[in-house]
Amino acid sequence: MKIISLDEIKSCFNFDKMLNEIENSFIQYSFSNVLSAPISQFKFQNIDADIHIKSGMLKEDKYFFVKISSGFYDNWKNSISNSQGVIVVINAKTGRPEII
Repeated sequence: MKIISLDEIKSCFNFDKMLNEIENSFIQYSFSNVLSAPISQFKFQNIDADIHIKSGMLKEDKYFFVKISSGFYDNWKNSISNSQGVIVVINAKTGRPEII
């Protein structure tokens, strides 16, 4: 499994390519070529925070993705970003996490 740092992401990030991939994903979704579970949301009771879990894949793809994101809305008081998260890329044939 490979863990990709923010610096690694920034070094190879291509905005136009990302935009094309997002556009293609919406097109694939409109043609029912996307498998996804309902979005899961958990709201904390004692603090102003929540967690969202999303997952999905393009049919016939080698990988599926799980995104876990949280919002801890008082973090700014401690100079911490309110939004945190991770995306896990998982092999669709073996279930093995490949990239975090």
